Amino acid sequence: MTSPAFLPGEIQINNFSIADYPKMAKKKKMSGRREEKKKDREEWSWYRKQIRDLKESEKTKKKYLLRKKEEELKESELEEELSKTKIIVPHKGEEINFQYPSIKKGTYSLVNSSCDPSNLSMPTSAETASLFYAALQKKYEKHEAHILDLLKKYPFCEATANLILPKSNDEIDNGIILETNPSIVNGKLSMDKTSLVKRLQNNDPLVKFVPFGFKLWKQTWQELEKNEYILARYGEEGAEKLAKLASEYKMDPQILIRSPSRESVGGSTLKILGKGNLSINSYGFAGENKSGYCTLGIKEIPSPNNEN
Repeated sequence: MTSPAFLPGEIQINNFSIADYPKMAKKKKMSGRREEKKKDREEWSWYRKQIRDLKESEKTKKKYLLRKKEEELKESELEEELSKTKIIVPHKGEEINFQYPSIKKGTYSLVNSSCDPSNLSMPTSAETASLFYAALQKKYEKHEAHILDLLKKYPFCEATANLILPKSNDEIDNGIILETNPSIVNGKLSMDKTSLVKRLQNNDPLVKFVPFGFKLWKQTWQELEKNEYILARYGEEGAEKLAKLASEYKMDPQILIRSPSRESVGGSTLKILGKGNLSINSYGFAGENKSGYCTLGIKEIPSPNNEN
């Protein structure tokens, strides 16, 4: 770099003429102002962006609430239409009649209790498997698609209770006692261990015991079909139907239970989770949970021999 040319007699500092310093100071001052203005513009830009994002958020929220209201209205209209339709489902060589509208309440126990006033019964686990398997055969039909859609929106309740027993010195321990058509006492599931053990010893078909050791959490639908807990809860035919249902979703199914470290009681539910996998739950809660649960009640159809 060549040195600047200076006039004779000019004072030089760091190769600059002293006459250049006022210009440089002015230039630096202007540069500082530009930086401040740039900073102000960036701050205002950030503020305007926050305002825009807030407005967009409000718009999105309004759209979501409007869409949810429309969906609820549409579902209500569809259920009213379905209430005039008999849902006949093949089950173990017979037929069962599921009744609309679906029963939606805050807790598992409330859903169960709400079936009685309508002279309906909550479907057992095996009957639930038959319902969704039958709907799967006509999944593109209007009514069947709505039944399958219930699994995505609500935990679907089954009339099977789970008594989880930790490891102990008792005769029956370290496993789950399953009871079909359990009792509801004071708004909660009631499972008396002593009486259930006696019923097990007497080979009561409504009570079963599954020792821990079966696979939990995620597994393939083929593993689900052979899972000891699933076989006890749904029966061999029901397990096969449930596995077929699970195979329709892109994610592997999973079995969820409460912690086996302490004794606890819970209902049974089915649910399709957000990522698209079937969740088989044994902690449908004994009544204290406030999540929305649903089921379709069953009404017995009199056999032709009993008709007048």
